[in-house]
Amino acid sequence: LWPHSDSDPRVSLPAGDAAMASALSRFLADAGNSQAAKELTLGVQQRQKAKVRFGTLSLTVSGLAAADLPPLPEIIEMDCHYAAYRAFIDACGEWDESSLAYSKTLAQLCAHTKGDPADLV
Repeated sequence: LWPHSDSDPRVSLPAGDAAMASALSRFLADAGNSQAAKELTLGVQQRQKAKVRFGTLSLTVSGLAAADLPPLPEIIEMDCHYAAYRAFIDACGEWDESSLAYSKTLAQLCAHTKGDPADLV
């Protein structure tokens, strides 16, 4: 059901969209399935919250919107990335499906700070 193409029967969907696509499909197919509605609503709320959190972090650290950060370098600052991830968990709680999409943003910000996590934590 999601997305549908008469010319190509294969379904192509980013993995991060699978849960919300499933909830939407079930919601539409089952005349307002309340469990699917809850999942869909939660998914939208989590995505919006992650977008705001990581957008704010990007602007605070780099002065740039997350979408405007330079591409990832060849070598990722893993210690910085892990420190930023742990700080996120400590400050915001669980690293959920919506936050996962912003792991790249953390890596880009670590590159911006030349591996110093101080501004990210």
